[in-house]
Amino acid sequence: MRRARRAGAAAALLALAAAAGAAPRSARADSAALRVDPWRVEVRASASPAVARLGERITLRWTVRPRTPVRARIGAPASGGAFHWSGFEARPAGVRDGRWPRGEEGVVGGAVPGLEARADLQVFALGDIAVPGPALEIDDGRGRRVHRLPMVRVTIVPVVAANDSAADLRPARGPLAAPWWERVPWRLVAAVALLGALAVALVVGWRRRRRRAAAAAAPAAPRARRDPFAEALAELAALRRLDLPGQGRFDEHALRLTRIARRVLETVAAAARPGDSTPEIVEHLVGTAFDGGEIERVEGLLRFWDRVKFARAPITVAEARAAEDAVEDLIRRHAPAPAAPTAPGRAA
Repeated sequence: MRRARRAGAAAALLALAAAAGAAPRSARADSAALRVDPWRVEVRASASPAVARLGERITLRWTVRPRTPVRARIGAPASGGAFHWSGFEARPAGVRDGRWPRGEEGVVGGAVPGLEARADLQVFALGDIAVPGPALEIDDGRGRRVHRLPMVRVTIVPVVAANDSAADLRPARGPLAAPWWERVPWRLVAAVALLGALAVALVVGWRRRRRRAAAAAAPAAPRARRDPFAEALAELAALRRLDLPGQGRFDEHALRLTRIARRVLETVAAAARPGDSTPEIVEHLVGTAFDGGEIERVEGLLRFWDRVKFARAPITVAEARAAEDAVEDLIRRHAPAPAAPTAPGRAA
């Protein structure tokens, strides 16, 4: 009897122990399924390579396959701490061209069997590292719920092991040389350029001063004495050759005769000044070498030419020729001895 009782007690204890051990295993299974019903959603995660060096790129892949049609979306993981994510991409799984069917974007478990995602990860910490999965949003018609994809463990080892005495290390190298514009002593270049410019300015100034001194030391060439009466006769002869009255250009002819006569009057009567009007010239001629009758003739000629120039007074060719003769007579009467050369005859 005692043996039977002991056997029954042992069996009861074993049953209790089995029941106690089964409950934790079920809890661990629910935890691994991340609170997603395993009968409705199948989730897988992988990392390649599982053992990587510090900072080496690791490719992580996740696959979500619902057993019934649901709307699912995998969010991009965020970098932070020892993790640096890049190249995240999510697309429908089991579809030939990788595109969602029209009108079924985001729906998996039907025409699109599942959803897959990949991302590149760089880990900057050593040891056995647990990498959390990205967020998974599922909407099965009862509202949107957010879950977390399974955690993946990777092992990160140093780039060069501490006990690796045969590591092929690169030789030590100095810093890169600075670019040429940073190596040029610009202050020295500017100082040399300034000195060069100063030297050129000194040489140019010395040569100019030397030329001026040589020009001052050289005797000035004698200038021929200007004969205003000869110049007036030559200008009158040139005017006669133009034959302006014969071309009907009486105003231009009167303008040139006035200029010749004014030059002679300014030479003979020093009181007359360039720019004087006809009344002012007549006023300045009083008390000079011109007598009263000659002043009246000069005044008549000037006023007649003013009417021709400004008022377009009528004039004939004969009157224009007579005006030329009057100017020539004025020049010859007041030209000093020896007499000026005879002016060529007027054009026929």
